[in-house]
Amino acid sequence: MRLGFTMSGFLEIYTAEELAKQFKLHPYTVRRLARAKKIPAFRFGGQWRFRGDEISEWSKYRPAPKPYTPFSVSDIASRLR
Repeated sequence: MRLGFTMSGFLEIYTAEELAKQFKLHPYTVRRLARAKKIPAFRFGGQWRFRGDEISEWSKYRPAPKPYTPFSVSDIASRLR
């Protein structure tokens, strides 16, 4: 995390690697989400950066991941017919 300074005070700025660690994602996934504009981000010096206040707000309202439900043997058999 890096701190930037604005007129209203300090601003937390994260790299893709720092954000990936925080959300338990791969850094490539974080960059892909930024390119697709699915996560608030900006480019600085050719690298993606993320404002802490925007990420905090985004994480409150982002859709929950779909739970993993494995296929049963009968599901697989019915798909093969």
